[in-house]
Amino acid sequence: MIPAISRVALTVLLLHTLSTVGAYEDLTSKEKNFLSALNGYFTNTKQILEEVQSKSENIHPFSSVLFVPYKVPALPERPTVFFEQRFVDSVYRRTVAYVSEDDQGRVILELFDIPIAENDVPGSYGLENLNNLKPEDLSSRPECSVVFTEVSELKFDGHWPDCSRDFAGARPYYNATLTCRSLIAATHSEARENSAGAAYVQILETEKFPSPYYDNSDDPCAKSN
Repeated sequence: MIPAISRVALTVLLLHTLSTVGAYEDLTSKEKNFLSALNGYFTNTKQILEEVQSKSENIHPFSSVLFVPYKVPALPERPTVFFEQRFVDSVYRRTVAYVSEDDQGRVILELFDIPIAENDVPGSYGLENLNNLKPEDLSSRPECSVVFTEVSELKFDGHWPDCSRDFAGARPYYNATLTCRSLIAATHSEARENSAGAAYVQILETEKFPSPYYDNSDDPCAKSN
């Protein structure tokens, strides 16, 4: 069973992305690899079950991340990905990630946060709302961008500062490793999600969503299986 988002909601997402599939001529090979990996619904359900079965003293709380490639009209220049993170039973973050490769060959995600209502539940945000966003509705903090480096084919190591609140000193960082089928994220000691310093191991639970940025018959992750 998929715990965070209903299969009906995922089917709606699938049908919508199918209706917007197309090509994106300026996509670099590294951006294409990254967008293929950063796609789907990932949870740490398997990790939790293994911790329960082994009677671990530190059992992770439930966490999930949903990544849906989606063309946001207000951000037409580069590929965008809708991102929603669930922590325990609430929406922890909801954002649009603006994806680009910099002149050092790194993949940069500039994040545009979407407000979360007090009664919002995971999977309740309609992607059609992204079509109504105007440039003036969107703001980001470049210093809070996520930086990923492709360390091997379809494997990316990344890091980003915790910009959720102010800290007395320098902002602590999150670190993550992304592949086609997993997202392993390490928190810092002051993070809300911190669980005895152990990383969250989130595994892909669904098929990849069709991408509007490349022909899905040429999907890098599908070709690597």
